[in-house]
Amino acid sequence: MESQDARYDLQRDIYAMILHRYLVNLFGKEEALERTGGVFYLFLRGMKAGESTGIYHDFDWSAQRLDQIFESVQQLTDVWREAKL
Repeated sequence: MESQDARYDLQRDIYAMILHRYLVNLFGKEEALERTGGVFYLFLRGMKAGESTGIYHDFDWSAQRLDQIFESVQQLTDVWREAKL
């Protein structure tokens, strides 16, 4: 599957983490969670008129989910840093 090979899941998580941190700085943690509603990915090459192909959505953006994302991204960046040393 193209999306797995390209690690769109990782991209989604990193973008969500950055957006959430930005919103926390602007509004505080509680309001930031309220303003984080989910994500849509529109794969233009996969979209066809009259069909629901090429559209991905994910709306599970709870505090627990964001904590898991932060942890995963932190582990990946630690591995990357260690590999660079």
